[in-house]
Amino acid sequence: MNSIFLIGYYGYGNFGDEVLLKTFINKLKGNGKWKRIHVLSTKYHSHDKITYIPRFSFFHIFRAVRQSDIVLFGGGGIFQDTTSSKSLYYYIFLILLAKLTGKKVLVAFQGIGPLKRRINHYIFRYVIDHFLDYVSLRDVESLQLLKNTVKVRRPLQYFDDPSLSFFRDSVDLTTMNNLENVLGLNVRQTGNEEINADHFAAIINRIVEKYNVSLKFFILQEEHELDLVTKINSMLTVKATVCQLTIDNFTEVFKCNYLLAMRLHLLILAFSANIRFLGITYDPKVSNFLDGVDTGKVSLDLDTLETKLEQLLSGNVKKRNDEIFEGKINSVEAGFKALFDLINDGGSPGNGTV
Repeated sequence: MNSIFLIGYYGYGNFGDEVLLKTFINKLKGNGKWKRIHVLSTKYHSHDKITYIPRFSFFHIFRAVRQSDIVLFGGGGIFQDTTSSKSLYYYIFLILLAKLTGKKVLVAFQGIGPLKRRINHYIFRYVIDHFLDYVSLRDVESLQLLKNTVKVRRPLQYFDDPSLSFFRDSVDLTTMNNLENVLGLNVRQTGNEEINADHFAAIINRIVEKYNVSLKFFILQEEHELDLVTKINSMLTVKATVCQLTIDNFTEVFKCNYLLAMRLHLLILAFSANIRFLGITYDPKVSNFLDGVDTGKVSLDLDTLETKLEQLLSGNVKKRNDEIFEGKINSVEAGFKALFDLINDGGSPGNGTV
């Protein structure tokens, strides 16, 4: 059949997930084996040998599974129970459906957790140990969660986030020769502890007055960001422009000298483009990435934000460490090689960082 079913949180207008989807599609097409790629999304349509499958249509999902040789869970952090267990159980159901129809099930470059409910530890451990043909993770923290807390028995490996490869191939440094004096901003609602909009706006107002920078908000998922951005922007003395970031216009970020952001894949983009940046740590995946690239971070309480921003705009925050960057790129490429070696040859998964 030479068909693969790619599963993730695709189709909801989340910039990070759409970057991951584009990354996997590019890699699959480059592999040259696939006559048809199915993608789990929000509605049914077909384009350029890619069929998008509505995630709540059992008929379309079952048909896509039956028509595929391999079911691949590609990138992101879909295996978690932060708000409820429903999403976790949904993806576990897809794994079981694929195995019941005799398909290979591969999980690649996944971030795992949080898994807060103990019953989910037992369920997910059993699924990983008995129903998956391949597992790779996107960070050491996911590996430690599975090994030390969930107590998974099977061998595990991790590689860096695959979006690094996409951004590396997409970044054209010649577009960055005439940088404007712009501070890029990105904030989001988290559902738990939230940013204090008044405090945030007051700090940004003082920074603008002192450093005479222009401001540009980047929205990566309107549902979780637009209201907060609108509220903060209404309190700024110098209004920021607002850009809805997509897979087609993400080079707008290159017009910024500096970036303050919460979203993981915007931080990864800044790192890839060698833009000085600070991250606001609302989620372990963001903190883990910032620690791994040796750059500045602030917590949601914003206690150190003003000091860190002054350091950023004064040039006292380091630019990208090229050795770290190349190491992460090599890690991603090793991850894809391990994945495609298994797909193409039916061999062992290869060597990752264990």
